[in-house]
Amino acid sequence: PASGCFQAEANYPHLVADALGLDLDDRTCSGAVTANVRDTPQVTITGAGTAPIQVDALSTDTDIVTISIGGNDLGFADVAASCLAQAADGPLYLPDFQNCRSLYVQGSEHFEFDTLKAKLDNTVTPALRGTFALIAAKAPNAHVFVVGYPAIAPGPGYAPAGGCFTPMVADDGAFQVDAFPFTDIDTGYLHQTEVRLDAAIRAAAEEAGATYISTLEQTESHSACAKTDPFIRGITLVTSGPSTPTGIPGLSVGLGALHPNSAGVSFLATRIGAAVADAVDMLPRATPTPTPTPTPTA
Repeated sequence: PASGCFQAEANYPHLVADALGLDLDDRTCSGAVTANVRDTPQVTITGAGTAPIQVDALSTDTDIVTISIGGNDLGFADVAASCLAQAADGPLYLPDFQNCRSLYVQGSEHFEFDTLKAKLDNTVTPALRGTFALIAAKAPNAHVFVVGYPAIAPGPGYAPAGGCFTPMVADDGAFQVDAFPFTDIDTGYLHQTEVRLDAAIRAAAEEAGATYISTLEQTESHSACAKTDPFIRGITLVTSGPSTPTGIPGLSVGLGALHPNSAGVSFLATRIGAAVADAVDMLPRATPTPTPTPTPTA
């Protein structure tokens, strides 16, 4: 929809539409938040273009809608960047904390205040509700599928022996590809935050009458920390090109970090495609007009 959206031609909407023979209007755009779906044009992350409001693509003629949204409202990319650690037991690179949980969770063992949970409850959840309600209003005849996020951090019992941590920089100074530079404590904290986000998206979707497709539990053994068959890319540092700043001078995270890899996209396409195929089967079919039989002439 605009330069700098970095829309993938092999994302799950394209794969599903191609497999089912559907006409696709793909409005996905890297970095989008719920406001960009509802009412605010999105200046892309490179500043090279402006994507139009996404719901403006919807109408009474829309049959199927798929959407994944909410992670950027919670600021998950910034959270992940702030959690980059030097070792499995810390400290973080920036800021000066031993682990990320201690940065976002305040108080003591007797009373804790999780600032990410508060943001999810007080800001993200109302935004999700308003977004899904507006989609239902803009496309009243559509079957709406809200797709949850796959697991970035493993669930309990799914971490490999020896833990998840891998450094961003190897001993020889080279940048590791698809590293998982999060402390053991933060691996659990990030997954807990994902579980809460998944529940909030589900509740908002179902409240609006949409079908929710959760992918979290099915991918807990295929997280970015999985040693075999991961569905999610890890962290790869870069020094130039389109990227997300880390706060570490001169270093950024390459695009696609903590997003589905080709195996993950294939999983999503299969999971979502099956649900969309069932909805397509229920769409009304046009009744063909019979061809008149010619009247014989003498």
